[in-house]
Amino acid sequence: MTLDELGISRGSCQRNFMALISFESIRMCYVDDEFILHLLPVVTAAEGVRKPPIMVKCLTEHPLIEKGFNKLRMMGSVEEILDLLKPIENNTKPYEPGSCVLVYFYTPTCLACTVLALSVNALPHAFKTLPVAAIDAYKFPNFNTEFQIVGLPTLLLFHQGRPIVKYRADVRFDTFVTRHTGLKPSEFPKFFALTPLPFNVEHQTDYILILAWLFICACAAYYFSKFRFYTQIVEMIERNLREADALLQPY
Repeated sequence: MTLDELGISRGSCQRNFMALISFESIRMCYVDDEFILHLLPVVTAAEGVRKPPIMVKCLTEHPLIEKGFNKLRMMGSVEEILDLLKPIENNTKPYEPGSCVLVYFYTPTCLACTVLALSVNALPHAFKTLPVAAIDAYKFPNFNTEFQIVGLPTLLLFHQGRPIVKYRADVRFDTFVTRHTGLKPSEFPKFFALTPLPFNVEHQTDYILILAWLFICACAAYYFSKFRFYTQIVEMIERNLREADALLQPY
């Protein structure tokens, strides 16, 4: 079923405590187009109840893609990221044409990120009108907090600068894009440029992690010194040292 057939939502998503703590409402509902089950065909009991996917309408021609040539964009500054995600015109509803962008969050030290590097690089070749960008989550930690990036790698679909849906490893990348945008992938070229994403894991020293562990160990040592058990251990060691000195002294 296409986006035009679904129409405009007239209801609201039913929220409860379990949906909140499991993030079910974030995955299946959206503030502007939340409940569209009434627009879908009647589902029989044998088929079960399936919630419709969140769908957005994308521009047929994106200004970031010049002369029909799409490629993976490596974000190197905050200004580039803001320019990538800025909305086009004033459309705010998911069913209104807007700027759709796929953003891939990764780090060079992540093994899973290197495994998916080639697949991510193929996305702009499969979807000629959909900008695809990669952001190093280690270099831009503020965006991790803003977009709730809690694990890597993460593929996130944006519409008019707002995060819409996060990829979950239950379907292929192209199926994920088609499910939520209605865009169909084109035939992959036999040869395309190598991905700028790293293929091999880069081994780096995480000094922040080292400092964090030192702080944790220092706090643990401090609070352990306040326990009575720690005092008993110290007294036992001192007593054994005194007894050893007494045995070594000549009569």
